[in-house]
Amino acid sequence: SGFSLAAQAASVQQLEAAKAAAWDTLATPVTDEISHLPTVTSVLLDLPVTSTNYIYATNYTTITLLTNSALTTASNYLVTVNTVWPFMWKNQKVYYTNTVAAYYAPD
Repeated sequence: SGFSLAAQAASVQQLEAAKAAAWDTLATPVTDEISHLPTVTSVLLDLPVTSTNYIYATNYTTITLLTNSALTTASNYLVTVNTVWPFMWKNQKVYYTNTVAAYYAPD
């Protein structure tokens, strides 16, 4: 459905926020905006036909710092976004999840 595509776009939008965040390990002090991204956000998936049929999705963002024990200066962030959204099917609300992930290295 179109909701699935809208949920995917919401997931990718969170990844774009991580990509736009500054992470400079050589700056003094170190700049790290990725670790300060919101972990839970709510987005509107569809414009309502009437004033009561809003469809919201929830983005759950997990930010994991990955380090290499052999190379103490080498690290990356793994950013995973799970977007959970409802769909009405035969008078039952069913929840679906779209997931995207990306790795980010310092600037």
